[in-house]
Amino acid sequence: MTVAATSTATATASATRTPTPTSTATPVNGGKLKLKPKSIKFGKVAVGSVSKSHTIQIKNAGTVAMLAAVPTQGAPFVVNGGEFIVSPHGSTKVALQFVLKLKGPARATLTITSSDPEHRTVVVKVSGTGR
Repeated sequence: MTVAATSTATATASATRTPTPTSTATPVNGGKLKLKPKSIKFGKVAVGSVSKSHTIQIKNAGTVAMLAAVPTQGAPFVVNGGEFIVSPHGSTKVALQFVLKLKGPARATLTITSSDPEHRTVVVKVSGTGR
């Protein structure tokens, strides 16, 4: 998993983590990853404040349990990630927030991995501007 941000902002904040395993079944090399949205634009956020949360929905459209992993990331795009088992036809959500102390644009990519053999990794593009 790789998270690359092009901002030098530093801040601390917490993001709400809503994902919990939706099944106790052991995931196999399978599942069918569906992700919404594939990009998040926070828009303009006042420097020193915390944006409202945006969520990424990780859905398993397959017929077997799927393992999904989201990296934890600090400012300027705060993500409280982890590994999650998503049951067949189930879903889970991960919250993101935009936090920074410097003016200007910030961009990052959040790489989500899964046991879906066709979509081992999916990238979510994240952006925002400090004003």
